[in-house]
Amino acid sequence: MSHKPVESQHALTGVDLAALTPGRYIDGGGLQLVVRSVGSRRWIFRYSVKNRKRDVQLGSANPEGVNIEDARTRAAELLTKVRSGIDPLEERKTEMARTLDVFPCVIEQHEGQMVKHRNIVCDDCGFTSRIREKGGPSLPIEMLTKKFQSYGWRVGPPHTCPKCQSAKSKPAPHVVAALPQQKEPAMTAEQPKQPTIEQRRKIRDALDEHYLEDAGCYRAAFSDKSLAAKLEFPAKWVADLREANGYGPDANENARKANAAIDLLERRLTEMENRHLEDLDAIRKEINRLKIDRAYA
Repeated sequence: MSHKPVESQHALTGVDLAALTPGRYIDGGGLQLVVRSVGSRRWIFRYSVKNRKRDVQLGSANPEGVNIEDARTRAAELLTKVRSGIDPLEERKTEMARTLDVFPCVIEQHEGQMVKHRNIVCDDCGFTSRIREKGGPSLPIEMLTKKFQSYGWRVGPPHTCPKCQSAKSKPAPHVVAALPQQKEPAMTAEQPKQPTIEQRRKIRDALDEHYLEDAGCYRAAFSDKSLAAKLEFPAKWVADLREANGYGPDANENARKANAAIDLLERRLTEMENRHLEDLDAIRKEINRLKIDRAYA
């Protein structure tokens, strides 16, 4: 693999990353782009500790991966840590160990694949909830904490599930005098405007199962609408939680494959049209040449 050093900061500004040949390209500030083959591009942050070079993986540089602005922001954060004497990789190891203590890791087989989950256990009733982790580095403890909190958990220790929190917050029962019964107005069977904590948990579990975060789209033909229909919830709830949790756009694998096939066929059609136009132009030129020769014969 060739090494293509560039000294200036943000050297890759304006560069067509998709057209780069295999090699290592320096953007500046420790940020580098490693191109191994067509369609295989990754951002890394390179730094040195005691004259030893170390690399932090920042994610894919493909269109559906990490864009150059986000990669630069992350590299700048890491560079600040290095300059203050912090080794990012050692810090990550410490963070992973701390995460294992707070949210134990469980690996299970699902549909022929090994799937990793992070668990949280209620210290009052023993109820367990979990978050599925995708491939790649483990989620940081701050992100896991926020996700479990969005499910309604009180993250400790001690950990308290939503049901136990609700039971603790219920006021003591009191007796009131019986009032004359009044006829209540008829209620419509409308969905509430906002999902409950349990409904939000179901939506997030479904998103974890059917949304491919690395690809930035739903699995197969799933969408906000079809996932909502499966859960029997409003599609807006699914769309709002998908956007709030940073899952990516409302797209799916089937639509992307169809778009790619259409783009390929349109390019082939354009190429064929251009070839036929060239052939027609050559025939017209030959006809004109023959007419001129005939006039002087």
